[in-house]
Amino acid sequence: MTDAPRRLNLDNLRKVVSTFPDEIRDDDARRTIGLANSVIAHFLGRDWLEAHVLHTAPRPGFLRMDFSSGDRSREATVFRVIELAESLYNLQNVEGFDACISQLKLFSTTIRRAIARLPASASFTQTTRSAP
Repeated sequence: MTDAPRRLNLDNLRKVVSTFPDEIRDDDARRTIGLANSVIAHFLGRDWLEAHVLHTAPRPGFLRMDFSSGDRSREATVFRVIELAESLYNLQNVEGFDACISQLKLFSTTIRRAIARLPASASFTQTTRSAP
């Protein structure tokens, strides 16, 4: 198994945002998606981001940004990307997180299922820890 990614904190996120060009940093929407992409790249790798999220991804997919699609489709995809980044950030210290990351990296053809497991794994872990 590969080494676990370094954990992120708010200072790390602020540093990432500070590297954005002014036109991105000053635009809420562009800053949000830029930060989401940075979080995903941090945990899953730049290659994974390029293969599954960015508009230059070779194939259409669940998370691929397609700017030629209609507004609703594009907004749904942006929401999924931001939700994935938030889940990665918020669950990074939950037991089993690194195993979920490994699954996402290895089994990229089942992205929907692997992503759906992230919050479920966290809920299960938190429930079993608080059980008497």
